[in-house]
Amino acid sequence: MKVNGNPEGISELIKALLAVQHEVKNPIATSENPYFKSKYAPLDQIVDLLRPLLTKNGLIMAQEVLSNSSQEISIVTYLFHTNGCWLEFGPVTANPQRTRVQVGVDEERKPIYETTDEVSVQTIGSTISYLRRYALLSLFNMAATSEDDDAESTMPEHQTVSNALLIANPKRISFVLTLAKEVGLNEEQIRTMVEKKYNVPLEKLNNEQVDALINYLRSKKQERSL
Repeated sequence: MKVNGNPEGISELIKALLAVQHEVKNPIATSENPYFKSKYAPLDQIVDLLRPLLTKNGLIMAQEVLSNSSQEISIVTYLFHTNGCWLEFGPVTANPQRTRVQVGVDEERKPIYETTDEVSVQTIGSTISYLRRYALLSLFNMAATSEDDDAESTMPEHQTVSNALLIANPKRISFVLTLAKEVGLNEEQIRTMVEKKYNVPLEKLNNEQVDALINYLRSKKQERSL
């Protein structure tokens, strides 16, 4: 996070941000995510909760979409105060899922898929929406809550934002390399396998892809122990 401006103006900006965080309510997780079988708070609901409080405290919010040659998408969130000072939060980055196509079947008649370099417009749009939600929830210290018919008598359950599309932590990548070694794959072999399957370097895998890779390596490890 970066803050720009003179000390007095920055102090006013931080006070305004604190006021918004203090007053804003948590959004309700009403939208269904069939892939992860979970619910999440939609972007429009989060923005509707924030907009009047931002105006009330002299703040203007903007979110910039960035991309690079690796097709990663990033969101940078800016918070401007009427005194001219501003805050920069991010970037928050994700690697959109590539398009998978069936290229045949194996000996057990199970489909064989290959990942192409293509990323659909729908995938790009959903990734941008996800990153915008994630950034706003983080910046304003919000958490999606479950629907509750009697909120005054029942504590709502907090739901953390899924991080499946975010680029995996380096520690998880190190764990993949360790696990690969245990099943007889050296670093070059696992990197080649990853790039062939996902069309991105090992360090650019998102959490969902790393989960799938870990599960695959663990199954191989179990086979070796039989």
